[in-house]
Amino acid sequence: METINEQKEFDCLEMKREIQAKIYAEIKDMTAEERILYFRIPPEQDPFRRDNKREFVMA
Repeated sequence: METINEQKEFDCLEMKREIQAKIYAEIKDMTAEERILYFRIPPEQDPFRRDNKREFVMA
């Protein structure tokens, strides 16, 4: 019987940790105000805004 780790090709937690480490390295020396600006996404670039989402049609 194979374990879950032997079946996985993509490790979500590993990817999450890598992204968090990259972000931490970029913001560790920033002030609180700089961090706020770093994470602020312009509305036109925010993929989660309802008015920016396109309707996907299944063919």
